[in-house]
Amino acid sequence: MSANLASSSTRLFLTSICSGVSPGAGEVQAAHTTTSGARQAKRQTTLFPSLVLPRHEPRIQFAMKAKFALPLFIGVVFLQGSAAPDPDASKPKPTPLSEPSLSALIQQLPEEERKWLTEFVAPIILPEERELFLALTEPYQRDAFKLDFWERREQPSLWPPLGPGYRFRYEELRRRADEVYDGWLQDAGRMVLRNGEPASIQKADDCDDQFRDLEIWSYDRGQVPQGTRFLFYRPFVNGPRKMWTLWTPDSDIFVPQACLPNAGKVPTPTQATALGSPHVQFEKLRSACPPPWGPPIPTITTGGCSPCSLECEIYKVYLEIKFRQGSAAGAAAEYAKMFAPARVSTEGLDQMRRKWATISDPKARKITLESPTPVAIVPTTTPAVHRELSHDEILERIQGLEAKYRNWLDLAAPLMTIHELSDFLQLSASEKDRFIADFWRKHS
Repeated sequence: MSANLASSSTRLFLTSICSGVSPGAGEVQAAHTTTSGARQAKRQTTLFPSLVLPRHEPRIQFAMKAKFALPLFIGVVFLQGSAAPDPDASKPKPTPLSEPSLSALIQQLPEEERKWLTEFVAPIILPEERELFLALTEPYQRDAFKLDFWERREQPSLWPPLGPGYRFRYEELRRRADEVYDGWLQDAGRMVLRNGEPASIQKADDCDDQFRDLEIWSYDRGQVPQGTRFLFYRPFVNGPRKMWTLWTPDSDIFVPQACLPNAGKVPTPTQATALGSPHVQFEKLRSACPPPWGPPIPTITTGGCSPCSLECEIYKVYLEIKFRQGSAAGAAAEYAKMFAPARVSTEGLDQMRRKWATISDPKARKITLESPTPVAIVPTTTPAVHRELSHDEILERIQGLEAKYRNWLDLAAPLMTIHELSDFLQLSASEKDRFIADFWRKHS
């Protein structure tokens, strides 16, 4: 009843304001039996910051000045809530004009340009370059962008495989990735496209009783430091290769019932985890190495198993990776870094954006279409609760980090737990800065 009264009073008041005719005394009396409550509410407010109404009997004073008409109307509508039906509920609400979604922009591209962006240069294009390319509208603009794209990667100061002639070298790497290295979407193919082909690949062909088609990749120059080595394996027969990290369980790279050296006293999985090395089977390979990596008398795999000539070398690579990555968080950081597009100068992007005025500014203020209906009340959002990110989510967020945070993570990730890394990746920029400061205080 009170809600209907407030609604009718509001309509009567706004009608009088719009028409310039004050309501008659009878109309006012019909809508309100007394104005004492409204006078009291008016005395409690200054410049109309809020509307105070009795809970069970809302009253409004119609003698209020016309300049308060809009705030009054909005306030009453807000207080009414769902108690009374809204006659304008069926009318369209205000619609914010937002940028088209990424997938929609990609679909709008001509087929040739769409394939160039989403397939050919997908492994090497930077996020800010992708954003600019999607904003271009004319063919001549995209052609100019492509010329600039390759020139940025052909500067003489860049490490291989970048540098002079890169656009033609990349075409060859794409062909090799698809034909030799399992395709550009797989770990081996992505590694080749990002860092070039390795200087050497050692295949553990005589280790079928121990490993799942294991390979040792060695790089001697380029985007990764000289002498860096990696382990690649195939989780199943003829499957695509995967890069091994400290995050990978032993069961993924060792065959079931693997024939390993008699390592003597080897820590249990629980003990190994407490010591910072949950990879018990890798630790057993130590017995196949001479000093200083192994015992005084190396142990040779026996018991009807075929000998593995690379057992000791694989153990050495394992130690290198363990030292380099340090932890599961460090493993995730290195994995993401190995496959992220190489950073190149993007100095010309802003100039290109200014050159073509048709490109919208992503920092521009959003425009809202106003309708004759009351302004919609936008609910406030609550901060997202941090959760444990999945393996793929961690890798995706690391690749999307600003350069300064990604560089910091290269140093700090080996000291972090996977829970700390997951929390860090979900923080805002200011929260990340506080996290970094607190992190170094704890480890100083």
